[in-house]
Amino acid sequence: SETWLNQDVSNDKLQLDGFQGPFRCDRQSGEPYGGSAIYVSNNIPVKERHDLYHHEVEGIWIELLTTHERNVLIGCLYRPPNATNNQWKAIEDCLTNAKSDNNCHVLVMGDLNCDVLVQNAKISEILDNLHMGQLIRTPTHILPASSTLIDIAATTCTDLIESSEVLSPSLSKHSDISVILNLKLKKTHSVTKHIFDYNKANNK
Repeated sequence: SETWLNQDVSNDKLQLDGFQGPFRCDRQSGEPYGGSAIYVSNNIPVKERHDLYHHEVEGIWIELLTTHERNVLIGCLYRPPNATNNQWKAIEDCLTNAKSDNNCHVLVMGDLNCDVLVQNAKISEILDNLHMGQLIRTPTHILPASSTLIDIAATTCTDLIESSEVLSPSLSKHSDISVILNLKLKKTHSVTKHIFDYNKANNK
């Protein structure tokens, strides 16, 4: 969340060994900062959900393919601190569209720059309206004079959550957040190749 990427940075420069993608949504306004991206391990079957994108939301959506009755939609969103009420409405519409897919559970994560610990926080209101549980309970952005919970993980499938926690900060003042789901994934399709050893060929 908040990748700071733009169209001048190709995926070739961002590739990680053993991972697909990245799936990414860069800021389109031409301004720096913002943007979202998701990396997925090569052995995890997913598909990108372009139908869930919203032109006013810096977010990326993928569908995790499982053997359960429902798959899991995973979204990564970023909301700038100076976002307008229209962008809040866009985020709510985006989550509503994801939740309306009856074939999927939803897990959304990201930096929304809205302190969940403050009473009547806008994101808390949206999540309550959508009956989504917010998993993160302790501050994620800690400064010398303040601490706020602005990095969220919210879901419709709390029964599939094995654990969630706030980790130590790594590259910024934000602490990383972790959510572990208890899922059975569909097997990825293997490809069989026939390789001929011409050194053993009978050329007579």
